[in-house]
Amino acid sequence: MEHLFEALKAHYQYVLIVGGLWFLIGAIRGWKWTYEATLGDKIRHGFLFEAWGEKGYRIFIGICGLLLILCGVVFLWFG
Repeated sequence: MEHLFEALKAHYQYVLIVGGLWFLIGAIRGWKWTYEATLGDKIRHGFLFEAWGEKGYRIFIGICGLLLILCGVVFLWFG
């Protein structure tokens, strides 16, 4: 298990890219776990969901996924 964590630390750029892709695809496909808040998150993210609705919040999650992908690519390029 330690080897896995060491490999993930060494290649964190790929973890960012895969995580961003996961959230971007989830937002596009409408996977509810990407935009449905848990009990603790409802307080923090509830105002966005109420202001923008489900579609707007899914767009927000997709943009966050794109930012993760962009950060991973930049770190991969310059790292």
